[in-house]
Amino acid sequence: MLGTDKTSDVRDDLEPNHSLMNHRADKRLTDEAFHAYVEWLDESEAVWDAYDRWAGAAHADAALAFGAYRAALEREEHASHVYAALMTQIPSDAQIAAEFVRPRRSVSKVPDPWRP
Repeated sequence: MLGTDKTSDVRDDLEPNHSLMNHRADKRLTDEAFHAYVEWLDESEAVWDAYDRWAGAAHADAALAFGAYRAALEREEHASHVYAALMTQIPSDAQIAAEFVRPRRSVSKVPDPWRP
């Protein structure tokens, strides 16, 4: 009879293991959120790089550099929305390592005049 052999890998119960399934789903979402966070950090760095190029651009190149800066801002904004959307999907009771999904404060290349 199927599932009666104790050495068999076939489960006797047909009830899915919801806890295991939830853990796997939480892990998948956490992994996706972590990768989205890294992507957001990369895009944030690109914004500062584009800003530096714009700030140091010659007058003749300023419009093009500003366009590149605006494009970098849009990519960073999109990356932040992807990250936020994934974070809202992770249940608050999910057992995950917070240090992998909690944004850490980065040091800006250019001082923010609005921050003390």
